[in-house]
Formats: sequence, structure tokens, C-alpha cells
Amino acid sequence: MSPDQKHSSADYEDEAGRWLAFARGDLGSAMALLGTTTPNRNIGYLAQHAAEKALKAVILSTTRRST
Repeated sequence: MSPDQKHSSADYEDEAGRWLAFARGDLGSAMALLGTTTPNRNIGYLAQHAAEKALKAVILSTTRRST
């Protein structure tokens, strides 16, 4: 979404849902790699990205813009 465009709250909620899905996917991948020979730094990388995407979803879901 472009910051110059006006969007409804529903647009932000839809975008938040997409980012939350991305976060869940990254977290699922990280969890699936636990207990494997994958280096912990790679698992941590996925977990960190999951957290960042989840935070982005929270920010988007709480954003209220007038149309």
C-alpha cells in the first residue's frame, strides 16, 4: 500500500491479515526446523522475521485512516 493513497480501515485489516499469514508461515518453518541439523542462527533468522511481520500486522490492524 502506498502511503500517499487513502485507504479504509478494512484495507488495513486485509493487509494486516496477509502479514500475519506471512508471520505464521515463517514461524511454522522455524518450528519445523527445530531438532534438525539446521544451524540455530538460521532458525533464529526465521523466528525474527516472523516477529517483525507479526508486529507489522499489529501496526496495520491498529491504523485508522479516514477515506
